[in-house]
Amino acid sequence: MTTLTVTALKKTYLVKDKPLEVLKEVTFTANCSEITVILGESGCGKTTLLRLISGLEKQDTGLIDFSEPTKLGMVFQEARLMPWLNTKDNITFGLRSQASQQELKALLATVGLTGLKKHCPLPCPAVCSKEWPWPEL
Repeated sequence: MTTLTVTALKKTYLVKDKPLEVLKEVTFTANCSEITVILGESGCGKTTLLRLISGLEKQDTGLIDFSEPTKLGMVFQEARLMPWLNTKDNITFGLRSQASQQELKALLATVGLTGLKKHCPLPCPAVCSKEWPWPEL
C-alpha cells in the first residue's frame, strides 16, 4: 500500500519584496488508497501544498516522499487552457515526450474532443488558421 509522507514542509513566497510564509513545518502521512481532505480557509496554502506534492513547485525545506513510485494527477480549480495554443498543444503541453499521432488521437477521444485538435479555446487566427501545418489524424 502506497503512502505519502510529508515532513517539515516549508514554502515561502516573496510578496512586495517581503517574505510570506505560506506553509510552515507541515507534517503528515496519508494512505494513498484512502480519501484525504485538506481543509482550510482561503489563502492558507491548500493549493500550494498540492502543487508541491505534485512537483509543480519546489519546497523551500522539508521532504515529500511516496513509499513507492506513484503517478499523480491534478485538476486545477480554474481553467488552465492556454488561449494561444490549439487543442492539440494544450493536451500535449505537459507531456515529457512528444505524443505520437495515435496517442494524441486517444487523448482527444478521452476528453471528448475528437476532430477538434486545431481549435483554440478563444479565437486565435494566427495559430489556428487552416494554413497551420498539422498532420491530419
